[in-house]
Amino acid sequence: MKTQTTIILLIGLLLSCCTSKTHYPKAMIQAEECIIEHPDSALAYLSSLEKEIKGEPKETQMYYYLLTIKAKDKLYIYHTSDSLIKVITQFYEDYGNNDKLMEAYYYMGSVYRDMNDAPRALKAFQDAIDVGKDSKRYDLLAQTYGQMATLFSYQGLYDESLKFSKHALDLYSCLKDQVKTAITIRNIARIYYAQEKQDSALYYYREAYEYVSKTNDQQIANSLLSELGCVYSDIGKIDSAKRMLQKAIKEKFDIENAILNLGILYKRTGELDSAQHYLNQIVKSTDIYKQRHAYIHLSQIEAEKKNYQIALEYAYQFIKLRDSINNITQTEAISKIQALYNYQHTEKENNELKLANENKRVQVYRLLFVIMMLITISLFSIVYIKKKKQRVIEKERELRRIKEEQYAQSIERIENNKKEITKLEMLLHKAEENDFVNKRIIQSQKEQLEHINHQVIAIRKEQSLLESTFEQSQIYLLFHKAGNNANIKITENEWTELQMAIDKTYHDFTNRLYALYPQLSLLELRICYLIKISMQVKEIAKLVNRSKPAISIARTRLYKKFHGTEGAVEMLDRFIINL
Repeated sequence: MKTQTTIILLIGLLLSCCTSKTHYPKAMIQAEECIIEHPDSALAYLSSLEKEIKGEPKETQMYYYLLTIKAKDKLYIYHTSDSLIKVITQFYEDYGNNDKLMEAYYYMGSVYRDMNDAPRALKAFQDAIDVGKDSKRYDLLAQTYGQMATLFSYQGLYDESLKFSKHALDLYSCLKDQVKTAITIRNIARIYYAQEKQDSALYYYREAYEYVSKTNDQQIANSLLSELGCVYSDIGKIDSAKRMLQKAIKEKFDIENAILNLGILYKRTGELDSAQHYLNQIVKSTDIYKQRHAYIHLSQIEAEKKNYQIALEYAYQFIKLRDSINNITQTEAISKIQALYNYQHTEKENNELKLANENKRVQVYRLLFVIMMLITISLFSIVYIKKKKQRVIEKERELRRIKEEQYAQSIERIENNKKEITKLEMLLHKAEENDFVNKRIIQSQKEQLEHINHQVIAIRKEQSLLESTFEQSQIYLLFHKAGNNANIKITENEWTELQMAIDKTYHDFTNRLYALYPQLSLLELRICYLIKISMQVKEIAKLVNRSKPAISIARTRLYKKFHGTEGAVEMLDRFIINL
């Protein structure tokens, strides 16, 4: 009966551990809350944890890295390597959190998209959709469909692109997100335009414009003018097309697209000088797709003007860009991947039946494994708790020693000794003339206290001299200047020189910090140095390349690390200055 009760308690403990919410560092939670609206602030919060994140649990580390990739993606910072996202995805495949796995797959797709690896990008996005089929993350599903639609469109697979765009449109409509609904409708219009279905393109562009009008988002509204201008040009409404394109350029929204299309329009109407004026601006663009169009039209204009040499040079540039774009385009590879997906989905249904039977047997082994793990964890926990208690005792002993040392060299001790000396002098005065032994004892005690006071005064004078010399030293002045001058950069050698000067002035200051908390990071140690030399918070933030809130958080944590209890930032500053 006792054995059964123990097993039930152990299983209950396991379930509570599995269902308990992960506690992330405060800066991570702040980053998570503002990452959509303010990704730059989120990235700053995450950067403040860069050093200490390695000491956090594995899941916290993985989610931290996932949030970092997400923030960079929101800031349009191009991904150049897939090594980190592969580790994150592998972790969440084993960890069992479908929402985070879905997000990991999505950002794996984003990484491969930036690396121009369309096949692997599409596979990752499809994996995100498969994992999230029962998810409530409709916003992420819609984004994933939209990304797949864009990739298919770039490869010229317009039917596939249209299908995924409409999936995204359905989700954004359900979410009642008018801005993203308008953008998705615009993307559908672009697909029809690429297929030279101008009537359908015009219908969807107008519908997108109506949605944008409801949102009062002038930026998107003006960007649509550039694309509408192209459609009007194709159906022969030249004046309307020119008016829309010129307005788009004036408002400076989607300006390159408007300039390119206005150049093509002027070429079409025979206004070759105006056409060249606009097309030559696109030649300086970084968009190789737009450059390609500009070069072919410029080549045709020069040929019409009988400038055949220049026309050939433009044609050569067009061919070079066309070849570069063809290297990126991988239509055949993507078609094969789509066929592979269809096969995989069929195989998945067959495998699910086999897995259901295997899972029952696996669950029994898992239960036994869990019980053994709980017993092992319990033993390790007992050992850990004992070691933790021992560390707390040692820390308290060190803090007591520091307080005693500070009192031994304090003015308070001198004053207390003076009071005792006064009392002893009164006792000497009252002692009888023939009581030589007692008078000698009292005199000896008085002389001893006076000697101690002389020693303390001498130590304090020596310390004051050391501090005065230090405060006039080049390294001390350098750091104070650097705190107020952004042009002064502190080197590693100068940090080392500051450490040596502080240790010399304050009697092995660094080792006394490590005695209180051996796991002290380099950033935390440097914050302590700067507090010790009386730097302001904003100056400390500048010198260690962190924000003021991050420094305040670090100071609060440092106090707890040194004392084992919560404390205000002022308490940490006072402790460091007095150490």
